[in-house]
Amino acid sequence: MVSDDALVQEAQRLLKEASEYIGRKENAQAQPLLERAVRLDPTNSKAHQDLGVTYAKQGRLREGIDCFRRALELAPDSAGLYANLGLACFHAGKIEEAVSHLRKAIWLGASSADTHKNLGLALTAVPDPAGAEECYWAALRLKPDDAEAHYHLARVLLMQGKFEQGWLEYEWRWKWLSHRKRQLNKPRWLGENPAGKRILILTEQDPRDTIQFSRYADLIQSRGGRVILECQPSLTKLMAGCLGVERVVPSGSALPEYDYHTTLLSLPATVGTTLQTLPAARPYLGVSAEASGLWREQLQSIGGVKIGLALHADSANKSANPFSLASVMFKRLAKLSQTAFINLQPQEINASVSTSVKNLDSLPDDAEDRWVACAAAARNLDLLICADNTMAQIAGAMGVPTWLALPLSPEPRWLLNRNDTPWYPTMRLFRQRNRGDWDEVAIRILHAMETIVPHGEKAD
Repeated sequence: MVSDDALVQEAQRLLKEASEYIGRKENAQAQPLLERAVRLDPTNSKAHQDLGVTYAKQGRLREGIDCFRRALELAPDSAGLYANLGLACFHAGKIEEAVSHLRKAIWLGASSADTHKNLGLALTAVPDPAGAEECYWAALRLKPDDAEAHYHLARVLLMQGKFEQGWLEYEWRWKWLSHRKRQLNKPRWLGENPAGKRILILTEQDPRDTIQFSRYADLIQSRGGRVILECQPSLTKLMAGCLGVERVVPSGSALPEYDYHTTLLSLPATVGTTLQTLPAARPYLGVSAEASGLWREQLQSIGGVKIGLALHADSANKSANPFSLASVMFKRLAKLSQTAFINLQPQEINASVSTSVKNLDSLPDDAEDRWVACAAAARNLDLLICADNTMAQIAGAMGVPTWLALPLSPEPRWLLNRNDTPWYPTMRLFRQRNRGDWDEVAIRILHAMETIVPHGEKAD
């Protein structure tokens, strides 16, 4: 029979071997060694902790959380364990638990910049941007050049409407996401007089940003500049209708001659944008009269108030993707009379389950033409109801009346605690009041719809 001491020694050997794999980020290889180690020595808190780390790194968050909890039973005053448990809870969507555990970790002495950053992320998701801001400042006191902390600080500053400092901090994204920064041989535009100069505006990754921040082309042109806009290939035809844009270049193609360059999300800092000065006085995106007229003819056979639906979100944030909003609304739409509902996203959400919603099946297959068609169709609607997606940005930029459904913790562009947005005067925001509860949002939208739909029946 093997002695207890021998089992403990073997567990220690396995723990040491596993740590080498963890150091090389080979978590799948470390996992079976640690599973055996905790079987041999169930009282070893380090083995439980490391096993939790390997599970969490592989996305097996529930198992990771269980390991951290077991380790804490053995070492209840371990700051590092609370930090690991808090981070795992955050990634598992257990936001309030994450905040509690990360605060406990800091109270116990886990004072690294990373722990403060992780608490900042959790508080952002609450949402408590003021609390998150304090965390990022704490991280930066410990590590002043932490580009990630600066980036996340920028986001919570912007969420609070602190634009002047927020946009300046947002320039740290180039140090944190350095792989995205491009090296060009012409000077960067820093706000000099652009009169007579060709200003190349480079796109960033998100099509929503391309739409939202292309508004600055009109401002640059008003100062005498000539704007060349780079954008995602799928948006090339649509962005040709943006005010102030002289030429559109699809990303990935050869760049034309220019005098200065900048990037879309650097423009607010360059021109000193504040909540009071952001350019939103008029719509800045349009489609041709021909395209608009074509869709007017297609939609005129549909009677009643025409309401478009685009309920699939673009965001990688799963909480922003209100599939349940779509399902609840599709079930309830039949209660409203004299109304036609048109699904602008038949490829993403099939509305055929509802007899009250018409799929817009005649959209072109080509992505470039499809965005132009969606914009032209939206121009002929009485209202568009959207999740946080590119279609919402297009509608807002065109001045189309738009209702936007947002998760409890939205992206910074939508600020907090308001039902309007300074970026788009024709947009109304419907925010979640409880995390994940799209049913309540849908009911509020349907009640609001009664004010624009004649003789509609009351929503439940």
